[in-house]
Amino acid sequence: MPVAILTIRDESVNNNCKYIVYNGFQCVDTFEISKYNRLVLRVVAQGLAHLVRDQGVGGSNPLCPIDFHSEGNPRFIFWNGDFFISFHAMWYDIYMNNVIESLIDRRSCRKYRSEQIPDDALMEVIEAGLYAPSAMNRQQTMMVVLQNGEDIAELSRMNASVMGSSSDPFYGAPTVIVVLARKACPTAVEDGSLVMGNLLNAAHAQGLGSCWIHRAHEEFESKEGKALLKKWGIEGEWRGIGHCIIGYAVEEAPKKARNEGRVKIVR
Repeated sequence: MPVAILTIRDESVNNNCKYIVYNGFQCVDTFEISKYNRLVLRVVAQGLAHLVRDQGVGGSNPLCPIDFHSEGNPRFIFWNGDFFISFHAMWYDIYMNNVIESLIDRRSCRKYRSEQIPDDALMEVIEAGLYAPSAMNRQQTMMVVLQNGEDIAELSRMNASVMGSSSDPFYGAPTVIVVLARKACPTAVEDGSLVMGNLLNAAHAQGLGSCWIHRAHEEFESKEGKALLKKWGIEGEWRGIGHCIIGYAVEEAPKKARNEGRVKIVR
């Protein structure tokens, strides 16, 4: 008697993620995980799929992940069309290794395709920016997400003018996230810079290119910049921190060796 291929149905609502394992006839298992843990599990599942492929387990048929659990040591089961392959893995180690690898591999991108990034990837990046650390957890930063070509072009012109250039300082990126911080905050630059770092690294984790473009401070000290803030419905006194430009990279940026002598360990 043939065994039905199991699939996972995503029946999530907002951030409450519910998954049903379905065998074509009936529900055989259910589990719920948070949005954050869903990302972790996806990373782990992908890593295990590569492990199976590289070790040649399961023959030539594609491996389908059909079951995994988020508590303790996650259990992963793959169906290859003939038999089940089961794995147990420590999710913390795999997830942390992926984070460190992502931080090390990220490079600034200065050449973008014109196509817009998907909304789900954008929201993941924005969420990472919202959860950046801030002094005393004041959360005195603001992100303005620009995907309107007219506004991006105007901001690009202003930015280029600051550095005395006529070229596009945003390199054709279809999304520009402007990071601002309240002027009254004593750690405005530091807090805004932490937001920028999270945005850059989150974009890379989503498979997107990104780059920090400077001169936001000069832009939003000008009358034109203040007029833009008013146009966007942003009131109060804000300091420009930076622009995180995001899009699909035309090509992967080369890795460069790190300069030596930049670390001193005092024990």
